[in-house]
Amino acid sequence: MAVIFFIVVASFAAAGALWLAPSLFWERQRELAGLTERIERALKLAQPENGADSFPETVAVLKTVVKVTEVSGVILLDNQGREMAQIGGEPPVGVDQFQRGRRHYRQAPDGCCVDLYLVRERTGFPYDIVLRIDPGEIHRVTTGRLMRVLGLGAMVLLFGGAAALALLHRFLIFPLGTVRGALADIAAAKPVPILPREVLNKADMIGDLARLITPPDRSYQLAAVPAQGAGRDPQSGLINKIPFEVLSFDAKGALADANDAALWFFQCQSLAELQARDLCVFQAADDPEGVPQNLPELLHDGPLEVCAMVVGRPEPVPCRVLARADRKPEGDSQSLVVCLLPMEEQTDAESQAGNADILALEARVVSLKLLLEACLTLLATPNSKTLANAAQPIRTDILVEDWYLAAARGGLINKQMEHSVPGQVVGDQLAVESLIRHALSFVALRSQSERPVLAGSGAVLSADAVEFVFEEVGGPPVSDSSDGNKGHIPAGASKLPLAALSKLLSAYGGRVLAIRGEDDGNLIRFEMRARPPKTADMAAANKSAA
Repeated sequence: MAVIFFIVVASFAAAGALWLAPSLFWERQRELAGLTERIERALKLAQPENGADSFPETVAVLKTVVKVTEVSGVILLDNQGREMAQIGGEPPVGVDQFQRGRRHYRQAPDGCCVDLYLVRERTGFPYDIVLRIDPGEIHRVTTGRLMRVLGLGAMVLLFGGAAALALLHRFLIFPLGTVRGALADIAAAKPVPILPREVLNKADMIGDLARLITPPDRSYQLAAVPAQGAGRDPQSGLINKIPFEVLSFDAKGALADANDAALWFFQCQSLAELQARDLCVFQAADDPEGVPQNLPELLHDGPLEVCAMVVGRPEPVPCRVLARADRKPEGDSQSLVVCLLPMEEQTDAESQAGNADILALEARVVSLKLLLEACLTLLATPNSKTLANAAQPIRTDILVEDWYLAAARGGLINKQMEHSVPGQVVGDQLAVESLIRHALSFVALRSQSERPVLAGSGAVLSADAVEFVFEEVGGPPVSDSSDGNKGHIPAGASKLPLAALSKLLSAYGGRVLAIRGEDDGNLIRFEMRARPPKTADMAAANKSAA
């Protein structure tokens, strides 16, 4: 930087010197010519009316000129160039070098004065005259001009140098620094392992549930429309694979489906027997502190989690109820999915376990909520989609952070988090949100740690594809619980989020790139159809996030 500044300043200084030197020379010559004209006029005005035709008259005139002009000394010369008289205190010297017949200047030997040779034809005197002129006025005028020029040059040097440095920084130094920083980031980046695709073919990675879903061969489309009645027909036995009690209701709140775990819980032999009962999954209406029984109205404001008395068995059973609505793009509820977690087991466990086990129970509730969301995705995502609104700017970093915070508050994962996912992408809002949540849920529910530490990263693969990698990077080991599962996570729980993720990726034009085994380091790597945001998209996403 200092070398560049020195070069710029030296260049401006050299240019100023080349412009200033000839300018001052010609200015001095103009001033000297003007001074000579004034002296000649003074000589003519000082002569007698008929002119000076004698030596005494000439001497008298020249003495007057010495008094009233810048002339300090005079020499009179005859026709042969011989000196006839000297007038004044500082007469000229060395007149032999003057060339007669024209006006001629010569710098005095001391450098402070100028000798001027005037022939008689120019002055009207009968003699040639050599005058010594004190050019003090010339020095004053040229010195003043020199100071003005130097001041102007200093300003030009200052502002020109600053402008040149600004341009150099903007178009040379800053781009070089940006490139250097990018190269340093690339050199320091942690490589993401690309695992062989044969891993995806292992049955234990996807499980029986994932094989029930036939991914559609559809190109990327825009904004989700939930499945309607016939859309679930190919998956009628899907919820029977879910290891906890799940009920599905229609938009009016009537029971539409139930899995085997729910039939066993309500002590029914068939779905028709359960539909014939006066089933209520919330507290009775005559309880003033209870929750309203109208299920569609209850889920109008979003997902629900309550402790309630479930009516439908010979005696009401206290349960933790998790419910969520599957909505149309217009916002109307189309189907309702409810998960039941009997609290009898929780009460017994809490009385035996203490505060540490209470936290584990809360974490299990969080994990069941994640599984419920995966179930809803599997039930609601159709094999064909008519999407609109797929070019929305989405803050993916906020989606990851929201999932982290919710899972950490519930004790499912460690409060530490690491992620460097792309801050924003443009794509389908519902698809991107669901894909990121299910990928994180898959890694968390697959962990062998009590509270795993997760990390996320991502990169833009092309103009319309973005890659995400979520992996487990640490956490304390988990102890076996009384029901044979690992800690708070139900056995095989990770299959549901993986199945939901696989179906969403197939429906929205993405794909799973790699899954790493639990013993090799819990990881999933996938790509989705999205694109990097433009400036207007980024502004809209930032405004929406704010």
